[in-house]
Amino acid sequence: MSPWSLLADAAAGSAGQHRTDANLLHAAFWIASGDRRRCYDPSVADSLPLDTTVDTNEFQLRVYQRMGGAARVAAAFRLSAFVRETAVAGIRYRHPEYTDQQTLFAWQRLSLGDSLFSEAFPERPRLEP
Repeated sequence: MSPWSLLADAAAGSAGQHRTDANLLHAAFWIASGDRRRCYDPSVADSLPLDTTVDTNEFQLRVYQRMGGAARVAAAFRLSAFVRETAVAGIRYRHPEYTDQQTLFAWQRLSLGDSLFSEAFPERPRLEP
């Protein structure tokens, strides 16, 4: 399925809530490269992700506008959870010997950075993520 069809499905809202959310997430990762003149910077009003064409960006913005505020916040939380799950899966792949607790410690170190992790959890081992 192409990124365009994923976004079109999501915009139409015809695929059901779970399917629509999945379409938005997949489309965000798989949109074909296009206009690379600008980088994504939220502080710039006229910003564009490096891997997104102007037309695709405008279409995606319309999809987000149709979602409404609560749905956009929910999508952001789901994307955050997806990123966290992906990071944890990477830690488990690299360190199959880690227990669940060790995996949590490694993820916390990865997320917080060495300095903040050591300050927040001085008693915890500094496991490699």
